[in-house]
Amino acid sequence: MTRRISPPMLVCPGVLFACAAAFGQHPVAADGLPCVAPAIAGRAVSSVRAFSQGIAADAAGRLWCLVVETPHPGGRHLWLHRSDDDGVTWAQRTEVPHAWGESGAIGGDPARGVLHVAFGGGMPGDKFMSAMCGTFDTENGVWLGEPVVLQQGSNEADQYDVWDLAVARDGSPVVMVSTRRAPKMPPWKSGWATGLFTCAVTDGAWRGPFQVNAQATSSWGNLQIDADRVHASYRVGHRQIAYRSFSLSKAQFEQEGDVLISDKLPAGQLVSNANSLIVDEFGGRTILFPVAGPKTELGRLAIAHAAAGAAWQMQTVALDPELGAGELAHEHAVLVRGPGMQAIALYSKATEQHRVLYRRIFESGRAMEPERVVATSLLAGAYARIVAMRDPRVVTRLWAVVAGQGNGAVLGVRAVLGSGEMRTRWWAPSR
Repeated sequence: MTRRISPPMLVCPGVLFACAAAFGQHPVAADGLPCVAPAIAGRAVSSVRAFSQGIAADAAGRLWCLVVETPHPGGRHLWLHRSDDDGVTWAQRTEVPHAWGESGAIGGDPARGVLHVAFGGGMPGDKFMSAMCGTFDTENGVWLGEPVVLQQGSNEADQYDVWDLAVARDGSPVVMVSTRRAPKMPPWKSGWATGLFTCAVTDGAWRGPFQVNAQATSSWGNLQIDADRVHASYRVGHRQIAYRSFSLSKAQFEQEGDVLISDKLPAGQLVSNANSLIVDEFGGRTILFPVAGPKTELGRLAIAHAAAGAAWQMQTVALDPELGAGELAHEHAVLVRGPGMQAIALYSKATEQHRVLYRRIFESGRAMEPERVVATSLLAGAYARIVAMRDPRVVTRLWAVVAGQGNGAVLGVRAVLGSGEMRTRWWAPSR
């Protein structure tokens, strides 16, 4: 059962560093961060996409991380790695069945001792990507039956990816799925769309898709659940970050169409596909996203915040003059949920070839500190992909995992831990 605990203390500066002797099977990486999944000669090892919930906790408070491994061209595998000591040491535990894409997300359920694992893949013999969701028994270490196919792919233009997953207080999972160019219409209303699939624990039946985007195209969304409300942020068109909320009990959206977050950007500025959303203990929503334009000096990271029921306000987090625009896969900036109304921004900069990992704390959308260095690396691309802990039900010192691109890929997947001692545990929000 979920139990009430006191909120954690305010976030302290710094990150946990330790000598190699403190780490068991996976030693400390070259940049001093605990290693979740070491680089393997001849194989690509990475985290899942930055806008996906790739970190979760089980009923016993053990941490799990979803890792992508590419053993040969065209064949990806998803693996679950587990930490029994709050993120200090990790070990590979199980392979996700039938997954052969890099899209995936996980969520825990403290009442049932399982992980919900949603991913893009297919049953043996399938040629095209489908959206699927499986259940893993964390106590017995076994998968419970075959994964459920949420949406079946049928051709090159009709395929599906999983971008995020969240679990409601009662254990009901919600999965965010995206389409390719020509999905089945109906149930989809357009191509390049984003939709929600829900499963009530009362009957175990999946429902959906509930298409999130009202405009013609959408990409790379992420979601959070606050009580009965599902919050979703996503990109629409070519220069807008949008938001929409969905009532689980009513099975309907609470806004007629897309609520545009970045509509006040200067002409010519573009947002990237990726963004990062968290919802604080009091219903405040915060979104972090990269912004760029035709002039290099326009590159920056922006943050938008709206208190419950209030309008959105936007400000700059950090300048990044060499940040590219639009369709590029920016995955180097995420939000971690802090105590109360705090949001922790973790990011690197294209201008520095993603060699430095920064942190900045915001409260109700206002900066509480200048940017601070968390970790550095000599390798370009070391912090090009960051996946944050965003589950509002989990208290932990594990902020995120980072994975490199380019030369930085040889570092493997590493854990970013807040300082101090904090046991991973579940808690119930006050509202």
